[in-house]
Amino acid sequence: MSGSGSGSGFGSGGGAGSVDCSSLAFETHISSPNPTMVVALSIGDILKVGIKNLNGINVVSLLKDGSAVGGLVDFSDRISDCIDAGFDYIATVRSINGGAVKVYVQSV
Repeated sequence: MSGSGSGSGFGSGGGAGSVDCSSLAFETHISSPNPTMVVALSIGDILKVGIKNLNGINVVSLLKDGSAVGGLVDFSDRISDCIDAGFDYIATVRSINGGAVKVYVQSV
């Protein structure tokens, strides 16, 4: 799997049923961050985790005030399944280093 996840939490990937949706939590970097949105972020900001359809493909997206900040690669299939099952997730900004943004994702 490509991406720059830090690997803390439950590790990368994870098929359906491997992790309970309510306990799914991990730290990772935002994938394909939007530079315009990154400059508006601060440590501690809470981002909404949602599913966005891009050209017929569902992707896990991080949103601030309804605007896309970037996406998630780590656990994307599992999070998508859990959101479809009615679970909600947030991502808390932990660090910002230029365009690299580290977040902690958890169920709410």
